[in-house]
Parts: sequence; structure tokens; C-alpha cells
Amino acid sequence: MEAVSKLLNVIYSNEPEAASYNPPAPVPCEFCGKPRYTRGIVLKSRVMWTPMPETCTCAAAQKAKQEKAEEQEKQEIAKIEAERAEKARERIHRIVGMSGIGARFRNRNFERFTITPENEPAYRIAKGYADNFRQLLHDPQGQEKNGLLITGPKGTGKTHLAAAIANQLMNTGVPVVFATMIDLLANIKASFERYTASREDDIMRVYTTADLLIIDDMGKEQPTEWALTKIYQIINARYEDYKPVIITSNYSADELVKRMTPLSGDMTTADATVDRILEMTYTVPLAGESWRQR
Repeated sequence: MEAVSKLLNVIYSNEPEAASYNPPAPVPCEFCGKPRYTRGIVLKSRVMWTPMPETCTCAAAQKAKQEKAEEQEKQEIAKIEAERAEKARERIHRIVGMSGIGARFRNRNFERFTITPENEPAYRIAKGYADNFRQLLHDPQGQEKNGLLITGPKGTGKTHLAAAIANQLMNTGVPVVFATMIDLLANIKASFERYTASREDDIMRVYTTADLLIIDDMGKEQPTEWALTKIYQIINARYEDYKPVIITSNYSADELVKRMTPLSGDMTTADATVDRILEMTYTVPLAGESWRQR
């Protein structure tokens, strides 16, 4: 310590030579009561004293110092993540609009969802998913299956639950992309236009890297070879990076493979796409009477 002090021209307020530089008074340790002295840097004819005295060497003080450092590190990480999320949201807004959620579903939340005995299990799973999303996203053991496949007849509330998850997460700063499969493909096609502001790679990057991608109504229309290739690329990229996806569909997994098979009849890519989805998600069946027909 003495050699380092001389090398750095450091002086402590309890050293005899510090008396002529108006040293700060010692401060007792809040844990053990021992005096804490202040470090200073000698600058020619004066000393620049640090604002706070040195941390006491007692175990309690060192523990408190470590805890404070860990808390500061957490705050810095949270700040960096918040800045990253804000940049991601701005990018999503610029490329595909406000997460792609239409006006009808921007106010859909869990409070507005009418719970019945038939749909309560699905509601609880969806609400739990939204409440624990950040933990799920960073849990190595939970990354293998970190998405949902919400299936059931039309009008039973699949899109409402998916939108409720999206709205809750976006309100807490999570970058979410929400799109029907038709709109997702239309956005990619629009990037081919000569004067569009966003290129295909920009849109594909948003779909593959957003913290959460929600594809609504998968299987509603039979895709072309090109469309199925794009869907597979998106699903596979998220699969490889452990990025969660939520899919809603009126069809079971087997039915979805048939619906995703192009008119050519080649089921290879459709089967691989649905297989990836099943490996990434928990299937959430949603039963009940159609709300649209009531």
C-alpha cells in the first residue's frame, strides 16, 4: 500500500504530512465504529480529497460495499436493457407500425376477457405467461419451450388472449411484434416495392429478432411456396436463437400441416415448420362457444 501510494502520489488524511493540507475529519464506521479516513491526491502544493472516506475493512462494511456494487451493476444492466428495448420498439414502429396490432385489439387486455369454465385454463396460462415473460426469457432451463400455440374454433378468444399478452408486455417495455400471417407476408412483399422505406432484410430482421413474435390466424390461407419459405425462415431463425413465438390457429397441428402445404402438394417445408413450432411452444387449447355468434 505504501509503495502504491508513493507511486500514485496518494496521501491519507490520518498521515502526519496530511495535517498541512486541511484533511477531512475521520468518519466512524456505521458497523463497527472504527474511524474511516479519506484518501487524497497530491497536486503540487495542494491535495484533492475524495468526497467520501474509505470503506472500513470490517466484514460488515465490506459486505455492504459488495451489495451496493451489485445493485449498481443491476441498475446499469436494467438501463442498458431499457435503452435496447426502446430502440427495438422504435425500429418496429418504423418498419411494421405499432407492433402490428390493429386498433380493434390495442385495448384488449386480460381484464376485458370474459372468463368461462371452458376458457379459464387457457386464460390462466396466457396471464401467467405475460406475468413471467422476462423470467422465462432469461431462464436457460425454460428456453427450449418458451412460446404458446393457442388453438381452438374461431371466435373463442384466441386473438384476444394473444393481444392481451402483447399489450401487457409492451406496456412494460418489451418489444413485441404482432401480425396475422397474411399481414406478415404482405409486409415482406411490400418491401419489394421500388420506393418503400424498408427493405426485405430489415423486415425479416424485425420478425426474427423481436423479443416476442405473435403470429395470429396461422393457416387461415394456404400459402404459396414463396410464402411458406419465408414463414419457415422466420420460425427457424427464432428456433435457433431461442426466441419465443406465440401462434394462434383454428387448426390442430396435423390440420395445420395440411393447411400450410402449398398447392404443389409437397408437405416437407410445412411439416418442418409445424414441427419447429411444436418444439418451441406449449399447446393451449381454447374451448367454448364463439363470441361472434352470441
